[in-house]
Amino acid sequence: MSSSQTVIDGAKTPQSIPDSVAYRLFFDANTQPDQPTAAQVQRQRAKLARTGLSQPDRDALNAEISKFHAAYTTLAGQYKQAVAAAINTGAPLDRAGFVAKRESLIQSTRNNLKAELTADGAARLDAFIQQEKARMKIVTSAAMP
Repeated sequence: MSSSQTVIDGAKTPQSIPDSVAYRLFFDANTQPDQPTAAQVQRQRAKLARTGLSQPDRDALNAEISKFHAAYTTLAGQYKQAVAAAINTGAPLDRAGFVAKRESLIQSTRNNLKAELTADGAARLDAFIQQEKARMKIVTSAAMP
């Protein structure tokens, strides 16, 4: 780790982990492959049950996680292509543009969840995410927001 990087340990300072990062990590951790095995489906069901959401809210959450995963995979693929082009041509890389699109995707997914979950479900999910921050560690640097 370089001297310009900082580790934020959620066990010590959970409030220092931005909500958008916590939600993104939660979405990533609960994503399934396009054709999940029965074991993968069971594992995800068990993980989502920990949220305390009702079954209809868990179903809506799962659907939004799937949409997020598809959109994020596309966005990340476009960014990887841009990185390769920048390396090959020496053109500048628009990392800030990627981060802005990623943050917009996370926020739109959160907005969709607020609209699709029951009020109780939305509150329970947010409380769960806040609690999960205590289990997260992130590395930040000036070059990598």
